[in-house]
Amino acid sequence: MLALVLSAAIGLVGPPRTVGMDAVELVAGREVAGQEALQVEHEGHRYLFATEASRAAFLARPGTYEVQLGGACARMGPLSGLGRTDLFAVHDGRLYLFASEACRSTFLADPEALLERADAAPAPSPEEARRGAAVLERALAAMGGRAAVRGLTSLRLAQSQRVRSGGREYTHRQAWTFRFPNGLHVVDAWDEREWSMTLAGERGWFGGADARPMVQSQREAMERELLHDPIVLLRLFAEGGLTVRFDGTEGGTDLVEAHAQGVTTTLGIDGLSGRVVAARYRGRGPGSKIVATEARFGGFREQAGVWVPTRVEVYSLGAEKPHTVRECAEVRANVADDTAVFEPPTP
Repeated sequence: MLALVLSAAIGLVGPPRTVGMDAVELVAGREVAGQEALQVEHEGHRYLFATEASRAAFLARPGTYEVQLGGACARMGPLSGLGRTDLFAVHDGRLYLFASEACRSTFLADPEALLERADAAPAPSPEEARRGAAVLERALAAMGGRAAVRGLTSLRLAQSQRVRSGGREYTHRQAWTFRFPNGLHVVDAWDEREWSMTLAGERGWFGGADARPMVQSQREAMERELLHDPIVLLRLFAEGGLTVRFDGTEGGTDLVEAHAQGVTTTLGIDGLSGRVVAARYRGRGPGSKIVATEARFGGFREQAGVWVPTRVEVYSLGAEKPHTVRECAEVRANVADDTAVFEPPTP
């Protein structure tokens, strides 16, 4: 049995991963092996240091020297699998890990194209703010109205399909469960092998074979996913939690920039129906680069008085074909057992 280390953050357990090179020296540009006698355990990693001075520097400012993104592969992003502790690079004074040499070389060729950053908040004129709010009021009404949207406590969407990969067939299941206002649980399963990630307010964790808590940058990445969703955004708007700016009309679609918590999403609202038919934002495209992205919504179905889009096509801006298509056959709202997944696993 693996030795287990309790995570004080949410009660998850898992073995720490050893960073054998002195992290303080790495950030300074030098590769110096650490010693077993000089170590610190911090957020799922065990750091070895060459000197007591390095160890003291780490303890004084762990955020400066720790591996970034919770140890996830920096090329694939904070919500990806873990990188190798012996495969690293320093960029802009921060230490990153990688899953492979190809990931490392791709990252080093253009780090800023692969790192997630906060978006600038729009600075609307009074008229732009007024017009943006008027369009979102129309979208809120088309979605089911302020009371119905604010009354939504949970929403589950799921899809399942037979797929062929690596010469064999699998049942591929995916599910997205929202707990409003700030919870998201995502499941991806291939036959019996299941992986998940959960955001529950200020806590977050990965589930499945590699259960571990999320660090702040990973929770922020999940928050960005939430803040691209039209229902989440219109609920925030109904509660006065958005900065909005009317951004013109394009082919009969009104565009409104919506900003909250460092995330800007431009919603496209159909001029006739009032429905949100698109969302534009900076997101991960093929190859994991952060690119201009557009999600297009369809297949609206009523649940608990709210019209929920069940089909989503995600495009990298300028591409003719979507790189992701979600067609959800299962849609459930305000079901009590939907919220059970937001309870963290216990040791």
